[in-house]
Amino acid sequence: RKPPFWRAAPQLFRYPATPALLTMALVAGLVQNTLFVFELVVLVVAVRYGLQIITAMVEGKEQPPPLEHAIRGNISPFYRQMAALFVMLVGPLLLYFVSPVLSMVAQVLTVLAIPANIMLLAITGSLRASLNPASWVRMIWTIGAPYILLWFALTAVQSAPYVLLHLGMPVDGLSGVIIGFISFYSWMVCFATVSYTHLRAHETSLH
Repeated sequence: RKPPFWRAAPQLFRYPATPALLTMALVAGLVQNTLFVFELVVLVVAVRYGLQIITAMVEGKEQPPPLEHAIRGNISPFYRQMAALFVMLVGPLLLYFVSPVLSMVAQVLTVLAIPANIMLLAITGSLRASLNPASWVRMIWTIGAPYILLWFALTAVQSAPYVLLHLGMPVDGLSGVIIGFISFYSWMVCFATVSYTHLRAHETSLH
């Protein structure tokens, strides 16, 4: 039986501490605020590898999967994840023309459901299944309080560079490299945490 998240946290934070991933995190830092195509490549690798982390951990593999699978593997999971996020962004906005209240409720749900969507997409490989609101609610309810902590972690990692920019802190040069490195590394920790949280919730539901 897996220990609670707060006991497993040190192990999860060390999960991406492998030569390949540390090198990739450094590359992410070096291309921070450079050409868009370089940043896009890093984003593609990060998303594809993150989904592979979830799949590997669900299959019981404790070691990170080979990074080369995310660099040279099938790119379709990235397209599906981007399509899912696009639908989750646009769908609730379109509901505004039907009902402003319904649109607001849908916006709150979809923002909260992003980790659930990532889990479902990685596990099922199906865009349609990952966009099922009933599955989101069931997963959020099953995981409970750790899900909220996970959501805050994902939000913090995603928004940190923009917060620093808003505060007037430099995000280029050496600062940009450090931010890019930490952002990539933190994303890998978050993906590992997503999978761990799902596995623990599944074990709890079986008991």
